[in-house]
Amino acid sequence: MPTFAELFHKEYGWELDKTRKLLQALPDHDPDFAPHPKSMAMGRLSGHVAHLAGWPAMVIANDVMEMKPGDPGFPSLEKGGRDALLASFEKYAADSLAAIAATNDDHLASNWKFLYNGHTVIDLPRTVVLADVCRNHMIHHRGQLTVYVRLLGGKVPGLYGPSSDDREMM
Repeated sequence: MPTFAELFHKEYGWELDKTRKLLQALPDHDPDFAPHPKSMAMGRLSGHVAHLAGWPAMVIANDVMEMKPGDPGFPSLEKGGRDALLASFEKYAADSLAAIAATNDDHLASNWKFLYNGHTVIDLPRTVVLADVCRNHMIHHRGQLTVYVRLLGGKVPGLYGPSSDDREMM
């Protein structure tokens, strides 16, 4: 029977393939675009999606992650900078897949903590963090990003089957 680590490696790789497809489709002419004043700008959101690809490596390698107000954060899509963003994503994705392949279920059963400004936000087994905070969080923001691509006139790629743009080209 496959281990959690083996199954998660396969599943996360599949989700990374979909994320890559979407990042490749990003229009990079207006990174400041946001569909609503409360929405994140596309440059920041796409940078966050690319950066999330590396979270499994960080969760596996460290017992605790602490952030404070004013921390530098993650790279952002710059105007005309889709290739640079994709290069960051590829490094994060490779690091995570290597970390998942090298770990074991005993390690993944141990807790991981996320602190913000000294306060515990998350204190859960790594298996839960990998599935929810890493994978599901990336999928959530990837879904948001498909709306940005559509509103900026880009073609939304099919992620779980053909999109309407894919069907038009068929």
